[in-house]
Amino acid sequence: MPHPGRRILGLAAAGLLGAPALARAQAGGALRIIVPFPAGGSNDILARILQPHLAAELGRPVVVENRAGGLGSAGAIETLRAPPDGRSWLLSFDTEATNATVLDLPYRLLEDFIPAGRVATGPLVIAAHAAQPWRNMADLAAAAKAGPIDFATNGTGAIPHLAMLEAEAALGFRLRHAPYRGGFQAAEDVIAGFVPLIGSNLPVLGPALRAGTLRALAVTTAGESPLLPGVRPLAEQGVPGFEAGTWWVLLGPARAPAAAHANMAQALAAALAEPEVRAQVLAQGAEVAPLGPAATRGFLAAEVARWGEMIRRHGLRG
Repeated sequence: MPHPGRRILGLAAAGLLGAPALARAQAGGALRIIVPFPAGGSNDILARILQPHLAAELGRPVVVENRAGGLGSAGAIETLRAPPDGRSWLLSFDTEATNATVLDLPYRLLEDFIPAGRVATGPLVIAAHAAQPWRNMADLAAAAKAGPIDFATNGTGAIPHLAMLEAEAALGFRLRHAPYRGGFQAAEDVIAGFVPLIGSNLPVLGPALRAGTLRALAVTTAGESPLLPGVRPLAEQGVPGFEAGTWWVLLGPARAPAAAHANMAQALAAALAEPEVRAQVLAQGAEVAPLGPAATRGFLAAEVARWGEMIRRHGLRG
């Protein structure tokens, strides 16, 4: 098995990664939180909530940098190619677990990263543009059997895509998948009426749901979510036993100093304990759900195994 350092050096030698943002972050000793999706998405929202609190806890500037591409893998690669000085961190989410099977990656999640901790969790939502007549999954299934319907997500093999594949198999219909570079970009097109249907999380969809531009058809929690009362889960709409959620974790390169990992884990735990942070995260449609580094590693391993089995079953590759 190649040593992690050789894999990262190989990325740099291949010319896949640039350095200007890293140089800016290093000036003045700033830390980077790399968001592996475009601005406006849930990772970006949570990173900017955490940014001032982590800076206060660590006593040094923290900058947020968006590095989109490859279902979040471009941001992960950027984090790993940085010098192993503890200054670069990745605020990732559930695609990191699915990418491990969907994509042919130059890194290994559980070997090349060490978690600082889990940040938050929340429900995924299947929602339609309000102009569409569908009120639930039965309505959607009937309509899809009568003609093609496009379904937007943040990427092939991402959990919203897998949730809909499970619903299609259980209810006997088929949609046309429309993968985007990020959930926010997918939501923009659905809100504009270019695509009728989307699967994403509440930080992305919440404003449009509250405004009435989108209508929630289902959530992916085991039961009704307190964050979206009145919306029935997929498990109660013909997809028995299905349960999934979105989650966010803060990761650091395994090559970084142990002291840097310990300091970030402590700072993250302190930030997530602050009532202001909890309230801000809840207002976005997620709930602070902290886990320490070891527990987060176990959580990630279980997610990689679970979704890997489903991805292989559906024959998906990016």
